[in-house]
Formats: sequence, C-alpha cells, structure tokens
Amino acid sequence: MLIDQSNTQGAYDGVVAEYKAAADAVNAAGGVHGRPLELQICDTALNPNTAASCARRAIEAGAPAVMDLSFGATAFTPILQEANIADVGASMTSPAQFTSPISFPLWAGGAGNLVGLGAAAGRLSCQKATMVTDAGAVASAGETAAAAYGAARAAGVDTGDPISAPAGTPDWTSQIATATKAGADCLLLVAMPADVVAQIKAAHTVAPKAKIITLGAQLSEASVKALGSLLDGVNVVNLALPKSAATTDPGVAKWVKETETHSSNRDYGAESANAWAAVKLFADVAARVPEINAKSILDELNQLTDYDPGVFPKVSFASPATNPIGPRLFNSGVVFAHYDGGKLVLDSPTFIDPYTGKTLD
Repeated sequence: MLIDQSNTQGAYDGVVAEYKAAADAVNAAGGVHGRPLELQICDTALNPNTAASCARRAIEAGAPAVMDLSFGATAFTPILQEANIADVGASMTSPAQFTSPISFPLWAGGAGNLVGLGAAAGRLSCQKATMVTDAGAVASAGETAAAAYGAARAAGVDTGDPISAPAGTPDWTSQIATATKAGADCLLLVAMPADVVAQIKAAHTVAPKAKIITLGAQLSEASVKALGSLLDGVNVVNLALPKSAATTDPGVAKWVKETETHSSNRDYGAESANAWAAVKLFADVAARVPEINAKSILDELNQLTDYDPGVFPKVSFASPATNPIGPRLFNSGVVFAHYDGGKLVLDSPTFIDPYTGKTLD
C-alpha cells in the first residue's frame, strides 16, 4: 500500500505514476514468486485522521508493507509500528520516521537536503550564507534553516538571519537585497518551485555576483524551462543521481529505461527515484522469503546489508545509523551539481556524506 496525498497535491502525480511504473516493471519481469505485485493507494488528503485510517486500512488489507509519499507520518507511523508493518523507502518527512524501527528509508529526506545546502556553502567557500525561504506552512524559517546553518558553520561559513516571505510572493527582490546588503555572498533558496523561479530571477537582478544554492527537488522541468540561461551557474543539492547520469551509471540507466517503458507521466526528480527504488526494494526482499507477510518482510529488512538501490548509495539496515539526526537515517548521501548551458553537471561523480564529507559507495 502507498500512503500518499496525490489527490490533494497534484504536483505529486508524476511521482505516484513512478510507483505504478515500478510495479509494472516488476510484473513485466515475472512478478514476485510468479505472482503479480499489486499496488493499493490510500490518500491522506493532508489530514492526520485520514492518514491514521490509511494505516489501519493497510492492516485490515493484510498489506505486508507500505510505502509513503506523505506528510502524515506522525499519524500513521505509530499505528504501523504497533502492527510491525515496514514502511519501505520511507519519505522521512516526520521525526517519527527517524527513530521508528519500522522505518526503512533509502534516502536522506528533507533533513539531508538541508544539511546538504550547508555543506555546499562550505564547498563553494562562501563567506556568509543566508537562507531565503517561503517556509511557514510546515515549519518556521528558523526551523527550516537550522540544519543547513549547522552544516555551514561547521564548514567555517558565517550565516545570516533567515529571510522569509509567504508562498506565492511574486517578487523576491527586496528579500534578496536584504540578504546581500547584510553581507551574504551565498544565497540558500528553499521554496516551492514557482517561488524558486522568482527568487532566482530576483537574485540575477539585485545580486548578480551572489552564489545561488538550491535543491534539485525544487527545480521542476517547468522551472528549468522557465529560467533558461538564468540557471547557468546555479548550484544544486540532489538526493539522487539525476537522469543525466544514465549514460555512466547502470542503476540510473535501469531507472530511466523502466520509467520510459512503463510510464507516460514521467518525472525524474529525487522523489521519483525514491518511488522506483522503494518498489524495487520491496520486490527484492519479498523474493527472498518463502512466505510473504508483514513479519517475514520486516525480518528480512532487518538483516539486509550492502543493498544497492541503484539511484542512491548502498544501505545496510542491520545496525542503527550513526549521524546527528536519528538511528533510521541510513543513507545521508547527497550529490552536488550545477547548471551549465541548461544542463545539470555533477560536481562530484558520486555521493557525499554532508555530515562528514566522505565519499559514499
């Protein structure tokens, strides 16, 4: 079962299509033990009560595992934990997912994104970095900036007070100007895709010499087209290897090929990479057990080591993760890139742990 919010937030339609495409790819290859993989979907509608009911529905349906694309994990994780049902490829959108023993994430989630921003500021030798954000719906600007600023300061970068404006603000020139007038030579842009477009345009107008660092997840294909040459030089933190890596990386090549074969609603962002990898993880683990049920899947996941998700670094679930965030953040890797001539160019050929600076397999 996929617990999601697709009917509420249409921006995730392409990601939901990726879950379906991955399941279709598994079935096209013979399914699991010769049986087709069926994906059921429960929409939380961004309502915690509905999120909890999705978890209970998974239990009643006898789902051997769930996947989630939702901000409702605070409501559904305790229910799944009590029933010992694994959350495979957890979204990492709630503190509960960083500690729950039924959480099996393949990526660094939002925390990894933010820490990656701070680490990027250090890699770019920024003197002072300031976050400009439309935070407010889920967290305050200060809360959003905390992880990024911690990593930046650890790298010797000074930080300015985060500057925020409501989502949908059409003109960000005053916010960008405030940041740079206070000495920021690097701008950490964290916002919804439409707002990031407006932020980058404003930065080119009032702060053309400032280094821009943003998240790959915020730059949709529409945003890339809208910005055109304005993206050149913009630095990006990604949680997954981008589609452009398909020419050199076999895991990415497989992801792209299966998506092109089984989905007409294609999305190649990190969320879609996680969707594909989560379905593949469940199918791989289910193929290892003689009888597929919640207990057998959970037991097998708990002894899994050196698993290669294809689009993320290898992960091992057998021991707690060691990082400042939580024991279930098994993969803290990010990739650093920048735009040049309208194309995303990797600055590092593989993943980097933003907490330690070490290269990950």
